[in-house]
Amino acid sequence: MNFVRMIRILPLLPVSWLSCCRIKDKSREARWACTRRWAARVLRWSGIRLHVYGADHLPENCGILFVSNHQGTLDPAVVVCAVPFPVSFVSKKENASIPVLGRWAQAIDTIHFDRSSRSDNIYMFREVIRRLKQKRTLLIFPEGTRSRSQQMQEFHPQALQPGVKARAVIVPVALVNAHVLDVSAVCRDVSVHFGKPYFPETCKEMSPPDLSACIQRDIQAMIASDPLACH
Repeated sequence: MNFVRMIRILPLLPVSWLSCCRIKDKSREARWACTRRWAARVLRWSGIRLHVYGADHLPENCGILFVSNHQGTLDPAVVVCAVPFPVSFVSKKENASIPVLGRWAQAIDTIHFDRSSRSDNIYMFREVIRRLKQKRTLLIFPEGTRSRSQQMQEFHPQALQPGVKARAVIVPVALVNAHVLDVSAVCRDVSVHFGKPYFPETCKEMSPPDLSACIQRDIQAMIASDPLACH
């Protein structure tokens, strides 16, 4: 992480951790609201200006699977601030042990799984489907790791399949400049773009590789069109 920005947010971490411990038995809505407040504080203390586009077009009263590029360490905080309703993440097991961040991930019901374990992959697949059928919202990073740039890595095509199986609405999400939190960059503007939704009827007609490629192109196009994008 950028050293200066890391120093800025260090004083927040102990208080943030205590706050997270206090809300562990609260309702999902209360845990989400508290997480969102702390995510906003982290971005503000980091000197980040957040710009959100397309949130007013998001569908309601249905299961939504957000599919996002993955640029930096604090991408989840950026997403939490941008999404207007509770969202959980699908994340690798190692992230659950990250101090403070792992605790907050648990607070919003993140699904952690071991990508090298067949049983964990089956659990993740079934759990994502179960929650989407309950009309909950989840977000995945199909690249699997941070790019630390505006350039995207290849998606894992099967990552989208739980959303297709659950007949959820799949929404592309483009993060722009989120990697500046990890690198030495002077850019302060971070954008989140919500793209055109893919409804179940459309997803069912496409093969997994084609669907993955279309969503990846949508995200890359949103990044390229953002006038604030740093290179």
